[in-house]
Amino acid sequence: MNIVDMRFKAELITQKGKIHHFDSIECMMGWWANHREKTASRWVSDFYSPETWIPLEKAFLLKSKTLPSPMRAFLSAYASEQELKRALQEYGGVEWNTRQLESYIEGPWQEEVKKGE
Repeated sequence: MNIVDMRFKAELITQKGKIHHFDSIECMMGWWANHREKTASRWVSDFYSPETWIPLEKAFLLKSKTLPSPMRAFLSAYASEQELKRALQEYGGVEWNTRQLESYIEGPWQEEVKKGE
């Protein structure tokens, strides 16, 4: 998979140690939703420092309609609450936690993908 915008990249490591690279949080989560039992860890890049990887569970997540991610779920991740506040000021939107992200990917996002939104 080609990663066009490094600010949104994500990766998932399986129980066997295989690394899957994704161009966005939503793509990684879509794969995870169908392969949970194979997943050891999930990682997201820090929007403001894309070379920095953050465990998904420790990331501060933002959903903002003014900040489109590659697959148009409008999701981005931040390493600190301070970075999240900066992004909220720049782009608006709402903070999400991992549970909200998982629920969204398993439900509404799947429907949006089917509709082509």
